[in-house]
Amino acid sequence: MILKGRNVVWICRSCFWVLIVGFILVRSVNAGAPQRLQVSDNGRYLVTDKGEPFFYLGDTAWELFHRLNREEAELYLTDRAKRGFTVIQAVVLAELDGLHTPNAYGHVPLLNDDPTRPAVVEGPNNDYWDHVDWIVQRAEELGLFIGMLPTWGDKWNKKWGVGPEIFTPENAGFTGDGWASGIETVPSSGFSVVTAIPKMSVIWPLCADWQRDLPKEMAAPI
Repeated sequence: MILKGRNVVWICRSCFWVLIVGFILVRSVNAGAPQRLQVSDNGRYLVTDKGEPFFYLGDTAWELFHRLNREEAELYLTDRAKRGFTVIQAVVLAELDGLHTPNAYGHVPLLNDDPTRPAVVEGPNNDYWDHVDWIVQRAEELGLFIGMLPTWGDKWNKKWGVGPEIFTPENAGFTGDGWASGIETVPSSGFSVVTAIPKMSVIWPLCADWQRDLPKEMAAPI
């Protein structure tokens, strides 16, 4: 069928308004703090606590916690919120030498590469986890969820990257002080956490493109 004249104009105008309405709906999600999310009754979707569908529009910033300072993170998160994104995907133990290269404030995440010993220092703004905490809180204030990958795959299976491999089935489910306790999460495919952050709007994604899945024990804390 060939469309001509008014039919084409009508279709173009209709598509335009569909896009505008969709953009407004997405922007409305970002107005204020995110709603609580839960898995739908059929286990296939994320919905709000009111049962409304959640539109997952994600932007990936894997090195967000590791490389950006707070001013840079503020600029990035504010921009993404204005553009209508609802989720920012980032990894806690980063790909680019995330265990040994300090973050923007000179902090590393673990003591002696031991996943059971997060490098936590008393007081605010004193360690790697305080910076993670600040970014997640700021994202929440902007109406964004964090899709938080606990670790890059080379910390479990050093197929590529710098590693080192630090996770085993025995320590992958560690739930010690300041790691996985007291975190408000939405498990998307069964995954766990290695963070020292309080309850916040966090979605835990499944590790994907790696030779070997992380051990199922990582899902235990969730």
